Amino acid sequence: LPSELRGNVQLGKRDYAGARASFGKALAAEPGRLSAARSLAALDLLENKPGDAKARYETMIAADPRNAYLQIALAELLALSGAPAADVKSALDKATAANPSSPLARLALIGHLRRAGDLRGALEAARNAAAALPEDPQVIEMLGSMQIANQEYGQARDTFVKLTELQPRNPNAPLRVSEAYVAQKDYAAAIEAQRKALAIQPDYPPALLALAATQLAAGKPGEAMAEAKRLQKERPGEAMGWALESELLAAQRQFPEAAAAMREVLGKQPNANFAARYHGLLVAGGKTAEANAFADRWTKDHPKDVAFLSLVGQQKQAAKDNAGAVAYYRAV
Repeated sequence: LPSELRGNVQLGKRDYAGARASFGKALAAEPGRLSAARSLAALDLLENKPGDAKARYETMIAADPRNAYLQIALAELLALSGAPAADVKSALDKATAANPSSPLARLALIGHLRRAGDLRGALEAARNAAAALPEDPQVIEMLGSMQIANQEYGQARDTFVKLTELQPRNPNAPLRVSEAYVAQKDYAAAIEAQRKALAIQPDYPPALLALAATQLAAGKPGEAMAEAKRLQKERPGEAMGWALESELLAAQRQFPEAAAAMREVLGKQPNANFAARYHGLLVAGGKTAEANAFADRWTKDHPKDVAFLSLVGQQKQAAKDNAGAVAYYRAV
């Protein structure tokens, strides 16, 4: 541990040779220490030596072939070094075979296939995982997600219903059920599922936002706004009711009113996310000068708030204001 900590400090000082020596010492003292091996692999990639990292992982895997973490680390290395997707999948297949009762490798394989754009392959891997681990909530939720991605909405609904049975006190479980209903445009059933989530946790923000969005999609903006007003009345010191009102107004392209509601939010919970959202709403409402003035004030009052700078940079990039985006990213 002391050697690895020393290596982390040396990394921070950009003393890469010293860091390599320290991580090597840590790994020599504990040959299966994955965190030290990962750090050495990062240095290998930095020095364009992915083969050295691969060989090190393979040596560790040979000594501990049932260690799924090592197999996954090798797969991550292959992906980062630009290896063919088939090689990454092969490493993850080996990780699953080495420890079939662990969800870790199975979830990593599904994620890899999804990122590679192979949605059908990811769905098949998710089905295999659920068959092997039918009581694992993470696996079941991933299966439902992949069914949604493959437009198998009815199957996704049934899968997420099973998730509610596995985790009856998790408000996210009925919320996932509602996703499948929304995809099928069965808004009444979706709203019922969202209310079940709120029955478990009345102030669960994702459920509140989903309920409002579904009511909007169902052509019931008045009911959605009533939810926001109810929250404001019941929790006047909290930001959520006004945040919900702001998003509802923005969804109806009432940007000045949405910005006004977001200003109320900032008075109750002044953080980077809400500040950046307020900036974006001002811009959307055509008040660019006011938005820029607000950004200047915020950065002056919060000079180390890199999250705000980054979010505004992303907004400017999305609006194709590349010069403005660069300026904010440089500030970060």
